[in-house]
Amino acid sequence: MALVLVCVTLAVYVQVREFNFCNFDDDQYVYQNPWVSNGFSARSVAWAFTKMHANNWHPLTWLSHMADSQLYGMNAGGHHLTNVILHILNTLLLFAAFCRMTGMRWQSFFLAAL
Repeated sequence: MALVLVCVTLAVYVQVREFNFCNFDDDQYVYQNPWVSNGFSARSVAWAFTKMHANNWHPLTWLSHMADSQLYGMNAGGHHLTNVILHILNTLLLFAAFCRMTGMRWQSFFLAAL
């Protein structure tokens, strides 16, 4: 069941690896933010924990974006692929949580699939 959830999620979302950055806030968060776009450094990690940017203080988000920049550079598809992986992990976590709470595997599977 978990494998089916992974395959279905991949089938729906893997196309995002071909997408560009979106024009909603990716400029402020990633490609025009030198603290993020240059990846990890001692200074950028300190910045993530001590400064507000784009009216937000969320160091884990900044660290996540820095990790993507470190891994993929400014290849937007790689950044999107990280989100697909996180989406798959959340789907599996939801499936496991509902299975554990209810003991109903098929119902939990369909809920996680939705």
